[in-house]
Amino acid sequence: METNDIKEQMKAAIFSEIEQWSDECKSITDGYEFEERLLQRVRTIGKIMMQQSVGAVPENRNKKNFTPVWAK
Repeated sequence: METNDIKEQMKAAIFSEIEQWSDECKSITDGYEFEERLLQRVRTIGKIMMQQSVGAVPENRNKKNFTPVWAK
């Protein structure tokens, strides 16, 4: 997959998370719940970035040999 395609997919997925957060954050009244949900969104965005740039996590830990996207 091309680097530009990966960037576009990452942008779309992250933008989707940000849109969901902007809709969701208006209804949160408790500070602890706000912080918990915000951290959950940030973790999801981090996971998206990791999976899109490196690839899916293999089921078997012995299958870690891969070529990173930026090395292609």
